[in-house]
Amino acid sequence: MTPEFLVDNNLSLQLVKAMREFGESVRHVREVYNGVGNTPDPIVLADAGRGGLTIISRDLRNRRVPDELESIRRYKVGGFWLSGKDLTRCEIIQQVVRNWPRMKKLAAKTPRPFIFYVRPHGKIEQYSL
Repeated sequence: MTPEFLVDNNLSLQLVKAMREFGESVRHVREVYNGVGNTPDPIVLADAGRGGLTIISRDLRNRRVPDELESIRRYKVGGFWLSGKDLTRCEIIQQVVRNWPRMKKLAAKTPRPFIFYVRPHGKIEQYSL
């Protein structure tokens, strides 16, 4: 089964649209929540988990916020968190595109809940929940 992805508001809607042009199964939170970009993370995480969507985000603080970490566990969310500070838009796009095939494979075969960190230069590491 091909995984479906939900991209957080901290990544570009244009990136999501471009990925869909290439046939990828990707939605942006603004599309899911009718243009609202500030839907609280616990709601997004719960809805993603219920819908079997895999999150892609740059919001690394989720691992430290107890309510959000609990939502990831409770709703069996799968997620990829893109790490790296002060990256340009081009570097973020490269980070996603370079790792996309592996992210899809990991999302399809890894039991939920899971979080992987995607490093700027290609290393993907699983975060212990």
